[in-house]
Amino acid sequence: MSQENQPLEQAQNVPAKKVWYKRWWVIALGVFIIFIIILPSSDDSKTQTQTPSPEPAVLPEVKVVYDIPSLFNKNIDQVKESLGTAKTDTEPTKEQLASGGTTTWEKYYEKDNEELMIQYYIKDRAVKDFFLSGEDKNHLMKIGGLKENDPSYTLEFVKQLKDPTKITGVIITPKK
Repeated sequence: MSQENQPLEQAQNVPAKKVWYKRWWVIALGVFIIFIIILPSSDDSKTQTQTPSPEPAVLPEVKVVYDIPSLFNKNIDQVKESLGTAKTDTEPTKEQLASGGTTTWEKYYEKDNEELMIQYYIKDRAVKDFFLSGEDKNHLMKIGGLKENDPSYTLEFVKQLKDPTKITGVIITPKK
């Protein structure tokens, strides 16, 4: 009887072999493979969330479109020679001149999407003032070649009627 029980006892004393997927090296290998799969994808997500912020847009340098101070002391015909053909190049009619109520007239220019109106006296064609249209004071100063405290002209920033904190343009009047 002891012989009959011996194989059974030996079987009980010998540890049973583990299934292959429960062995420590299989589990370690599985964890390693999972890390290899997860880590590169998490690096991609980091690079996607940490995309470099775009560099500030380089705004084109604002250039002088109308060198208004160079137009001082010129009559409207001389200004037309300097600036070229006006967008609206009309003259007052005989009836308007005969009525005596019209003493000034305007010429409108548009260059590089910037608008300039020149008001002049009909009688002697001397330029009265210039009006640059726009809402940004600094931009208007640059495109007109203007300086804020220049003694040769005055600047009057025209306020919007609906919102007096904003402007519609600037009137440049040469000093005599």
